Amino acid sequence: MLETASLTTVQAQAILVPFNCIEPKTIQTPTEKLAVQQAVLQLVKVTDNQILGILADSLEQATQTLNRYTQIMGHQPPTDVPPCSDAVYLKFNPRSGLCYASPYTGDHRGVLISFQSDAADGLNEMCGHLPLDLFEP
Repeated sequence: MLETASLTTVQAQAILVPFNCIEPKTIQTPTEKLAVQQAVLQLVKVTDNQILGILADSLEQATQTLNRYTQIMGHQPPTDVPPCSDAVYLKFNPRSGLCYASPYTGDHRGVLISFQSDAADGLNEMCGHLPLDLFEP
């Protein structure tokens, strides 16, 4: 897992507010990219599970993205990704290991992350559509 700057959970949440799962948001600068990376990793640290949904042009692109995100987040990637052709929605739950893929006809591309806490008063939020290449070097 990448090292995070000393962001608080509230600061991390504020950085991710523009990624509201509705309106597309692009990252404009390397500094903004780093801030989003660190915000995601801060929320990973304070939650018990993160479910990833990836909207991509191909299963290959979705799988590469999933592998990179899971590696950075400290999870094991799935060992068997179901086949799917054309644009795809790939969903993965690291806790259960369940992974499925289905055709996707929409225009959105990116990663949705559902941050989940086991505690009732813990953090439970979703953000996206994060860039497919957010954690690429």
